[in-house]
Amino acid sequence: MKIAEALAEADALYENTFSAKQKIAWCDELGALLKNEYAKTYKQEALERENGDYLLPEDITFSEVERFFIQGRACTKKELQRMGYQFVEEKPRCKIKPEAGAIPLWDAAAVYLEQYTPIKDIHTDETVAKSPYDRMYIDYLIAKCNYYNRDFNGYNQHMTYFNNLLSGFATDFIRKNEPLRRELRGWW
Repeated sequence: MKIAEALAEADALYENTFSAKQKIAWCDELGALLKNEYAKTYKQEALERENGDYLLPEDITFSEVERFFIQGRACTKKELQRMGYQFVEEKPRCKIKPEAGAIPLWDAAAVYLEQYTPIKDIHTDETVAKSPYDRMYIDYLIAKCNYYNRDFNGYNQHMTYFNNLLSGFATDFIRKNEPLRRELRGWW
């Protein structure tokens, strides 16, 4: 569902005086919550080398990095530090600096959490939740309107609908994105 469609449906179901700008901010708030808390996705990118340092992708901080891959082997931040590398937070690009005698990371990549991208155009930007869970945007908008109009019964009703859809969304996302399990045979 497009953001504009969610706004139009919420306005059709619940007459209100809140500005479109405010309702878009609420949609952004919900989108960030869904993306960063429930629908986490990760991206992997090769580290670039510059003057012996390794550079993270632009505007990615070390707190966003989940792990590193060095020649195909997963490596934590602590392991990388034990190998003789230090992290330097700089803008626009954070650096991984080798200490004297550190073994070069010939093939290294960072895996980091993809952050939510704020709404730029309500007519083309989609909701984070896809059908049938995208209707949670409508209930969220109506609940916010009710809350600020001090209609707490209406707020509770729409938050109940919202929470039911959110629970389904989270369960569905986890089920569809569950990591592959490895079967152990003959381990005893």
